[in-house]
Amino acid sequence: MQSLDNHDRTIRAIEELIEDADFESLNQRLAERTLFDVLGISEDELSHSKMMAWLLDPTESHGLGSKALRRFLYRAAKLAHAAKVDFGKDGVPITPLLAETLSFADVHLRCEYSLLNRRRPDLVIWSEDERWLCVIENKILSDEGEEQTTSYYNEMLRSFPPDQFRHRLFIYLTPEGTWPESRKFVPVSYSTVACVLAKARDAAAGFGRVAIEQYANCLGGRILERDQLQEICWKLCRNHRVAIDAILDYGDVNMLAAKTRERVLEELRRRDGSVIPGRNLEWESSKGIDWIAIWPRNWPIKMRSLKYPGFFKIWWKDEPQGLSETIKVELGFDRPHGPAV
Repeated sequence: MQSLDNHDRTIRAIEELIEDADFESLNQRLAERTLFDVLGISEDELSHSKMMAWLLDPTESHGLGSKALRRFLYRAAKLAHAAKVDFGKDGVPITPLLAETLSFADVHLRCEYSLLNRRRPDLVIWSEDERWLCVIENKILSDEGEEQTTSYYNEMLRSFPPDQFRHRLFIYLTPEGTWPESRKFVPVSYSTVACVLAKARDAAAGFGRVAIEQYANCLGGRILERDQLQEICWKLCRNHRVAIDAILDYGDVNMLAAKTRERVLEELRRRDGSVIPGRNLEWESSKGIDWIAIWPRNWPIKMRSLKYPGFFKIWWKDEPQGLSETIKVELGFDRPHGPAV
């Protein structure tokens, strides 16, 4: 009776989780997948850097020309001005007015630019004719490496001397707009990128518009709203602990195998006692990558080396193309975590 009561309480707890408005909201948000989610690159830094390189390159196939690059530099330059970024004798910051009046006639753009010290800034953009340089270091999930931005800045003084590239802008791009170690870099959040995309989207060509929409949705659902999603998850965990624990307990194994385990236990507890005489036995359970083992909790142990003298093992194997799967139930000896006979 106690087991039945626990079962009913667990079912009710899961129902309350399903009916929670926050759970429905979380489910809807996570269900809105983009191509970046399908490819498993929605939080991959290199993929975001390559996407930024494509968007900011005036010669690329998005149809925006220099519009995205101009808007991004303009917004980043305003942030640098507000943060009072100063290069001293090493050049002057790109101003919003300069960003608005550049021709972008000879823009060079390099993703993963290799420096002499073997470090590689995520994105470097420059113009020899108009003598400006922009360096973008992109972080999604990771933090800055040891003296990373300081090293980038010092090495850029050698690779792009200030007397040849007078106007400069160093950007540290993160989801929250976090300050880097070097104050020569201005923190820029991905919300700035989202704003640029929102204004440039209508001017894009057919393919460009689709790609920009997918990327904007990826930023909104996986990068910019991460704090909101995290807060919802924490709230659900606090309010529905019983349901979450049950889902973790049963959800991390093959569901057909879990059902088979219940069927095996049902047979073992049959009243006629045809399999196990003691139908009121309590049962222990253990799980592996492709198996579940069950054995009586008070199973008599005669040898210390055999922790579990006997057990029932349910294991599964997915067939090619995922069209079917094999479930087997075996009787094993020794222990679930060691050699079986």
